[in-house]
Amino acid sequence: MALQATKGLLLGSFAGDGNSYATMLLDAATEKAAFIIRVPKDGTLDSVGFLLGTVTQAPTNGLKISFQDVSLADGNPDGTVDQYAVVTAGLVSNAWIDVGATGYMGSTGTGSGTKRTILQGDYLAVVIEYQSFNAGDSLNIRNFAPKLPWAGNAYSDLYTGTWAKANAPVLSLKYDDGSYAFMPNVFPYSSASYSAINTGTTPDEIALKFKLSYSAKINGLWFYGTLAAGSSADLILYAADGSTVLASASLDGDAAAGIARMFWVPIAETTLTKDTVYYIAFKPTTATSVNLYWFTVFVAAIFDQLDLDQNAYWSQRTDAGAWSDTVTRRPFLGAVISALDDGAGGGGAGISRGRVQGGM
Repeated sequence: MALQATKGLLLGSFAGDGNSYATMLLDAATEKAAFIIRVPKDGTLDSVGFLLGTVTQAPTNGLKISFQDVSLADGNPDGTVDQYAVVTAGLVSNAWIDVGATGYMGSTGTGSGTKRTILQGDYLAVVIEYQSFNAGDSLNIRNFAPKLPWAGNAYSDLYTGTWAKANAPVLSLKYDDGSYAFMPNVFPYSSASYSAINTGTTPDEIALKFKLSYSAKINGLWFYGTLAAGSSADLILYAADGSTVLASASLDGDAAAGIARMFWVPIAETTLTKDTVYYIAFKPTTATSVNLYWFTVFVAAIFDQLDLDQNAYWSQRTDAGAWSDTVTRRPFLGAVISALDDGAGGGGAGISRGRVQGGM
């Protein structure tokens, strides 16, 4: 193994915060919302998941969710329903809709029939519309306006007489073997918000618990959140025992913007060993609250659609006690990679499916 120097690679999910949600309103018979994506791998599809916003009147006859081709002439769905399912239950405000819970999306629409077989790189439209409209039906479909410009060939599309393209998809794409594949510009967040913590809250320390499928060195730590005047916090890298400090650095709220931002601090270069657990912790050091943003996924397997797979998730503790994990939540915490294993000496580098994010 040889670790080769690199610059500007971020380790850990970052795309914005809960305030980055936007919505697409469906309140008329012909209106529909769509998510356009590039397919990440070959396979056969099972279903999708997506997030509702405010539901003013849930449709009695449900929502039809379909796979359609994309017209390369205009980048919109072609209007032909190929595989679909109808969802009638759970259509309430801010609910994550797991379409597969009603049966897979097949050619009959009833959890049977031909499934959709796809090839890596195919364009795919996921279209959401009323199965049949009743007067007063009104609901919103969430999309996502990330703080980083990652929504080029993955976007939402709203039809209200004509199609209009907008923000990034809030979508999970499930294959029929139960897997999810990495899509860096699609956000499968079932919820997103922040935790306000200080030295007197429970918890008073939050961490990203993770392990890598390759060896690396890091020389910085980061978090996304808000530091208020009079606040301060430490970013700490712990070993697998959750208590041995490998590196740390402090943040001063008086030297911050006072609004939600990514904060980065340098640390002494530290080696991370492949397949070894670490914690990157955020720990306030005053009674003034600081905000740390986070997101959740509907089931842990959906993390495979994001960087670091299911090997990175939320952990918390109070008063330096035992750590408690939540495997469907992840804080916006991470590191800056300064060197990567080049695979020399056998075994290969083991870098997992493009999970290292370039700095922006």
